[in-house]
Amino acid sequence: QYEFFLNVSQNPNSSSGSSVQFRAGSAGTSLAPPDVAASAISDLPNTIQQTALTPATKVSFFGGQVPVTLSKTTASHFAAGTPGTGVTTSAAGIALAGTPDAGGPLTGSYETEALNPGNVDHWDRVAWTKSSEGTVTVSARVATSQAGLSSAAYVDIATAQAASGSAAINGAVGSRWVQVKVALARTVPSSSGGPFVTRLALDYLSGAFAVSAAATQTAGTTNVATISLRDSANAVIADYAGSHTLVLAGANAAPDGTLPKATTPTSAGPATVTFGGATALTFTTGSAATTLTLYKAETASITASETVLASTGSAYDLTAYTIDVSALAQVAVSAGAASAAKSSATASPASVPADNATVSTIAVRVKDQFENGVAGLTTITLGSFQSVAGDRAGLDTLTNPATTDATGLGSGTIRSTRSGTVTITVNVGGSPLAIPSPPTVTFGGGSFTVVTQHGGTETAGVAFTLTITAKDASGATVTSYTGAKTIAFTTTARPRTTPVAGPSAIVTTPQLITFTAGVATTSSLTGSACNQPGTTPCAFTLYNAAQTPTITATDG
Repeated sequence: QYEFFLNVSQNPNSSSGSSVQFRAGSAGTSLAPPDVAASAISDLPNTIQQTALTPATKVSFFGGQVPVTLSKTTASHFAAGTPGTGVTTSAAGIALAGTPDAGGPLTGSYETEALNPGNVDHWDRVAWTKSSEGTVTVSARVATSQAGLSSAAYVDIATAQAASGSAAINGAVGSRWVQVKVALARTVPSSSGGPFVTRLALDYLSGAFAVSAAATQTAGTTNVATISLRDSANAVIADYAGSHTLVLAGANAAPDGTLPKATTPTSAGPATVTFGGATALTFTTGSAATTLTLYKAETASITASETVLASTGSAYDLTAYTIDVSALAQVAVSAGAASAAKSSATASPASVPADNATVSTIAVRVKDQFENGVAGLTTITLGSFQSVAGDRAGLDTLTNPATTDATGLGSGTIRSTRSGTVTITVNVGGSPLAIPSPPTVTFGGGSFTVVTQHGGTETAGVAFTLTITAKDASGATVTSYTGAKTIAFTTTARPRTTPVAGPSAIVTTPQLITFTAGVATTSSLTGSACNQPGTTPCAFTLYNAAQTPTITATDG
C-alpha cells in the first residue's frame, strides 16, 4: 500500500482543536469555527497557513477520493457572520467562520509520492477524474533517480475545468521516477462540496525481457539463459529486482511429448517448471538466470513475459504497455544420439524373387531418445543373415542409405541370388543399432523348371501333368517356396492346320498350385471333372504332333 501524510489548513488565530475524520476511503478534517468576533474577520491574515498536525496523522489510502487540502486565500472575501456558526464543505471537511460570499475562492493541492514500479522504460500519460466544478492544474516531474526527482522542477502539463481528462508526461527513456501534483481551485458556495480528485491514472511504457543463451545445444541437454529487463535504448533496467513470476515460451514439445522446461535454484532446492508455467525468478539489478532443457530438434525462439506486475498497491491506477525490443534467444536444438529403441526399419516388398535383379527397399528411420529424427547421417550400413551372422556372404547384395533427411529417414536396397528369408541388420557409425523389430525379406524362386509327365515326350491328344520346381539365380531349388502359389503358364503350341484343322492346346492359366519345398505337380483331371467353378484345373493336352512346343511357368 502507498501511504500519505495529511496536512490540514487551520486558522492560526483559533485555539480550537482539530480532528481527522475518515469516510468512504478518504480522509478529511473538521475544524471548529474560529472563536472570533465578526469585527475581527478583516484582521485575519491574507493566507491561512498550512500547519501539519502534531504528530503528523498517517493516512493509508486504498481507493476512492484523493484527499485535497483546501486553504482560504483571501480573508476579505468572507462576510461577517455570527460567532460560533460556520459552513462546512462536505468533501474537504474544512469549517470556516461566518458565511463565505460567492466570490471566495478555495484552493488545494495534492502531491503523489515518488513512484517507480521498477520496470519503467518511460512514463507516458496521466489521467484524472475530479468533481465537476473548479479548475485543475496537473504538473509532473520525472528523473532517473529518486534523489534527482526531489530536486527536479514540476512542469505544468494541463489546466482544465472538465470533470476528467488526460495529458502527456513525455518522460524520456530512462526517467524511471515520477511525481504528479494536482492543484485545484473553486469559488464557493457550491452544492457539490468540492473540489476533490477522485482518481489519478498513470500510464507508462514498461521494459521488455531480453533472453540470451548459447546458440546451439543438443536435445535433452541444458543451456543457461540470462533474462534481462531492458528499456528501448537496450539498457538494462537496474531498478528491476527481487522476486518476479515470468512465463517462458518459444520452444516446443519433442515428438514423444516431452515438454521444454526451466530449472531455477531456490532455498528449497531446484524448481523445475515447463514452458508456459509460472516460473519464479529472483532478479538482481535487472537480470536473472535459469537453466533451459530443450527436447525438440528445432530453432527455438525463447521469449519471456511477466504474468503479474509486482506492485505494492496505491491510490493510483498504474497501467504498463510493453515496448518491443525484439530481443529473444535463438537456440538451434539438434537431435541427440541415435536410439535403437526409438528407431525403425522396414522392407518393401517383403518378398521378392531370388533373381539377383529384383530389389527390396530398406527404409531406415533413425531417431534419438525423444523421437527427433537424426538428420545428416552418412554412416548407416546394412547387413543380412539367415541363421547366423555371415551366412549370406556373397549371396545378398546391399546398398546403404546415402544421407538421412530431416526426419532421420534413409533408404537402401537388397537383392539376392539365393532363396531364403533373411533378417536385415542396421549399423550406425560402425556400431549395431539393435532395432526392436528388424525387417525380414523372403527371397523366393527366381525362375521355374518345367518337366512334362513323360520327360518331355507326350502323345498328341493325351492329357499330361507338369512338375514345376522353383529355382534361384544360382540354380538351387528354393525350398522355402512352399504353400499355395498362383502360377501363370504360356506355351508356343499352335493348332494343326494340315491336312485338316485341329483343336487348340489345353493350357489352363493361371492356376493355384500347392508347392512343397519348392516343388509342385499340376492337376491330372480331364473332361467334365475339371475347369468347373470351384474345381481343380484340367491337365495339359497338346494336339499338333508337327510341333515341338515349349511350356513356361512364372510366379503370379
